[in-house]
Parts: sequence; structure tokens; C-alpha cells
Amino acid sequence: MTSICAALLDGPSPLAAMLANVAPLGTPTDQHVSPDGISLGFAQPAGGRNSGLFSDAASGWTWVGNARLDYRDELLLALHLPATISDAALAFQAFLRLELQSLTRLHGDWQFAAWNHRTR
Repeated sequence: MTSICAALLDGPSPLAAMLANVAPLGTPTDQHVSPDGISLGFAQPAGGRNSGLFSDAASGWTWVGNARLDYRDELLLALHLPATISDAALAFQAFLRLELQSLTRLHGDWQFAAWNHRTR
């Protein structure tokens, strides 16, 4: 099982400790702490490829999520993306390009947290 976390705090981020507590020993984790105090991260079982933490400097978005998408071929075609990207990367790209409208295009099992440090 994959865990995703997000926290807004005025002070040091406890995200590393949170992820360590929800993740079995040896589970890969990743986290991002933005300059404005938002922490996003995930813990995923070894060998998993459906979770990811992505940032886009041009737009200001940071996104963490997990996805197992249905109809991914249609979404890949619509977004002109290669078939080799993970479902999480595909969901992030859909969100980047379509923002909230992406929610109607993502079919399957997915969840994410996103933060834009520019627009807050």
C-alpha cells in the first residue's frame, strides 16, 4: 500500500518522521518541502511504480500521488505523451495541462495532493 502525505506548518517539517512511521523498513520514500512551508511526500512498497512526486518550475505546481489508470492509451494520445511513463506521471501531466478539468479525464484508482507555491 502507498501512503501520501501533505502538511502545512509554521516551522520544521515532520514529514520524514511521518513517512518513516507509515512505511515498512526499506520502503522507498520521497518528499518535497516548498519555501512557504508546504510538505508533500509518499512512501511506496519496493517495486511499485504507480506513485510519484513531481514539480514543475514553470507553473509552480508540486504534486504527489498514486494512480492506477484505466483508458490510459486514450489519455496518452490526447496529451501526446509516450507510453513508457508511469500512471502517476501521466496523472501529473494531465493535471499540469488541464488542472481541475483533469479530474473528469482520470479514470481508475487514484489520489493526489497538489500545491502551487505561486498562487497558494
